[in-house]
Amino acid sequence: IFACLLAGSAINITGLILLIIIPPGSLTAAIISIAVTSIGFGIFKSFIDASLAITTDGNARAGIYSVVNLFSSLLGILAAGILGALYPLNPKSVYIMLLVIIACFAAVILRKNLTEKRNSIYER
Repeated sequence: IFACLLAGSAINITGLILLIIIPPGSLTAAIISIAVTSIGFGIFKSFIDASLAITTDGNARAGIYSVVNLFSSLLGILAAGILGALYPLNPKSVYIMLLVIIACFAAVILRKNLTEKRNSIYER
């Protein structure tokens, strides 16, 4: 799951970088960028849902999904407000901010995985 989360993040970041660097008026490049971003998000979201399903008890799963979706919605509302304020300054700031958020999340996943691997080596 770890590798798929990072792969989904990397593909998503690639799509966002493409959205940032495409020239204005290039519809084909925009469509390709959005397709790449969508594929990355699809991979990422699928494995996030799978990891929640694997790590939670059947009885607690609905509550955990509810909390995760609630926080996701609240963060989305907050991000929309911030990005809405940044858009008039630089329309590409939306993609840059999303790229930073995804990169931070990928760094947290990577650090957690490396810490778990290091701890498992020391436990042997």
